[in-house]
Amino acid sequence: KLFSYVSGWVKSPLFVTNNIYKEKTAKLDIEYINLQKLYKKKEKFNSNEVKEYIKKNSEDLKEEYIDFSYAKISPKDLTGSDDFNELFFKKIDEIENKISNEVKFNEIITDLKIQVTKKKEFKPSNTINIIEDKIYSNRNENKVQLIDQNEFYLLFKIDSINKTLPTIDNKKFVDKIKSLLFDEYKNDFNRKIFDKIVNKKFSITDFKDLAETNSLNINQIQLSSIKDNKKFEINSIELLYSLPVNSFTLVNDDKNNIYL
Repeated sequence: KLFSYVSGWVKSPLFVTNNIYKEKTAKLDIEYINLQKLYKKKEKFNSNEVKEYIKKNSEDLKEEYIDFSYAKISPKDLTGSDDFNELFFKKIDEIENKISNEVKFNEIITDLKIQVTKKKEFKPSNTINIIEDKIYSNRNENKVQLIDQNEFYLLFKIDSINKTLPTIDNKKFVDKIKSLLFDEYKNDFNRKIFDKIVNKKFSITDFKDLAETNSLNINQIQLSSIKDNKKFEINSIELLYSLPVNSFTLVNDDKNNIYL
């Protein structure tokens, strides 16, 4: 019998188990090329390419800027005391009820007699502002909100949300476009190679020519088992072990560098 049943499970015969073990622990000799040097560098994309990309994707590239008003509410503001006592939380409940009943933000602020900060055309930047960044992240929720910030409560109102396309003079925006262009170029380049492999139009001659034409090294490595991920990411290792000798594929490492 090829199979025997034990407690309802199918038990594989010994020779099948041995073969699977041998396949997973077999040493694999790999030749590979790092494709990173073949991609067009981000800084090499010129202003015309940037402008053309913006023109084609203008609607998707628009960024949201918000106008808003906010106030920090502490126990001192509501009760005259520094303690988070019962009276303080009772007054917080009253503010929440007003918000639920759609009492206007300015009316709530007037009753509380607390200082308000106003911001125009705000969008988070590299300079972290925890309060204002928090408001921006909640911009699509209710127009008026009260949020517990542990040391105080944050009361704010989103006055407006505007979608605007940044100008070409915005260095951060241009850098973002160049990153998108780089990713697009990289994906297209990889896809062309992968399509050739799938359609069996990529040979050892193509492999060597690609390296020679671009002055790239053909590196070598020996994998000791299907768990040997010292160079490539583990799913890529499993893919390599599933392929026959003299076949090609694209794999990646843990930093998402791509190799042929």
